[in-house]
Amino acid sequence: METVLALGGAKLPSLEVDWEYGRRTGCYLINLGSARAGEVLRIVDLLRKGLRYERLAHDD
Repeated sequence: METVLALGGAKLPSLEVDWEYGRRTGCYLINLGSARAGEVLRIVDLLRKGLRYERLAHDD
């Protein structure tokens, strides 16, 4: 996840995965932590672009 965000020019400074909970339950929780507003807006922009791309790919 961090690598994908970095490739998109975004970074969450305190991103972490709850591995222990995942091992016990099979459901991994991701704590996105705190981030500056600009970083969150960049992530939202990347998600929107990804959704548009996905829609276009399925329309073909």
